Amino acid sequence: MLRPSPEWNTVCGALSSPTRLDGRYLVEGVMGAANWSEVLQKASKHGAEADVVARLLTSFGISVTDVTREDAQGAADLWRARSTLSLADRLCLALGLRLGEEVVTLHAAWLEVPAGPSVRLINRDTLR
Repeated sequence: MLRPSPEWNTVCGALSSPTRLDGRYLVEGVMGAANWSEVLQKASKHGAEADVVARLLTSFGISVTDVTREDAQGAADLWRARSTLSLADRLCLALGLRLGEEVVTLHAAWLEVPAGPSVRLINRDTLR
């Protein structure tokens, strides 16, 4: 997502105009350490400087929390054969469960997790 693409443009638009989504979802959010690592890795893969991306996300108030044993168990519990959810997806959902918070995503597959947290799907079309 950290490269020129429709998804990246959507995320940038949401971050630069948080009122379009209700700022509480994109300001002062929490990201698990595993997902943070994935974001920075993808930034590097696509030519961005990981430390710059980290500072940008931090400037929006996004904090990083440790992946706990409870998160790991929750991610394992959310696994299903033939699911399109990655480990990173399931860890994010598990973090939402642990914190009792709604998670926000562009991925509609997250809505299909019956034992997951409340999911708010960002509609790409509404952010353009």
